[in-house]
Amino acid sequence: TIGGNWTVASNLKHFGLDETTFGFEQQLRRDMRVAVTGIWRNWDNFVGAVIPGSTWTPFTRNLPDPKNPTSTVPYTLYRWANRSATADSTQIVNYAGYQYKQPDGTIIGTLDPYRKYKGVMFVLSKSFSNRWQGQFSYVWSETTGNVNNTGRAGLGGSQFRNPNIALVNAEGKLSNDRTHEFKLMGGYQIPKIEVALNAYYRAISGGTYTPVANVSGSSSVLNWTGSLNINLAPLGSERLETQHIVDLRAEKTFNFDVHRIGVFFDVANLF
Repeated sequence: TIGGNWTVASNLKHFGLDETTFGFEQQLRRDMRVAVTGIWRNWDNFVGAVIPGSTWTPFTRNLPDPKNPTSTVPYTLYRWANRSATADSTQIVNYAGYQYKQPDGTIIGTLDPYRKYKGVMFVLSKSFSNRWQGQFSYVWSETTGNVNNTGRAGLGGSQFRNPNIALVNAEGKLSNDRTHEFKLMGGYQIPKIEVALNAYYRAISGGTYTPVANVSGSSSVLNWTGSLNINLAPLGSERLETQHIVDLRAEKTFNFDVHRIGVFFDVANLF
């Protein structure tokens, strides 16, 4: 096990986010408007657990080649050199500036954790008039870094306790980096029967993933408490397929005294 004795570093800074947004909106006609928005986000002061005083011995190990899994390529990995002396120590720190060292004091790497987002959003909308309404939107965005954007990564986690996770192919596109997001919504009120038909289509780039190899945590390999998944390529180097989703709704409203009652029928994810 790791870290029976937990401490908190002095002068701990609170996890934070800086965001800058610029927007432009213009009415094109009485029932139609267009808006363009630029968004920049930069996370800071990531907080989590490290093993103070731990040292690590670099070694080379052949792992599968992500471009050709039938062959192997050498990777530099790290074995916990003084586990018996430091296994009971864990400290909560701001990751930035933390250093991994070899037994002789040589610095293996210094942490510079980051997560950045930039995006542009375009929206064209028409309010309900002449029996129809609609909205079109497109978002281009990019989320990069070495602290993932799933769960509570970067806030109280243990991602950086081990340099094999913190340093080996740790930077790139994050799991929820969705480059393109296209949405189209339309609605029409059918005359005479007064039934509203609405359709909503969205296409969103798939999330990213990283090819990994499971490496033994045994004393002769990583000297860790269990096996670890080592990134074989930069973070988020592969992407899942684009998601296409269509939702439909038919709705009929009835007036009863001073009340309005609606009955609707939904079909979610039509295809």
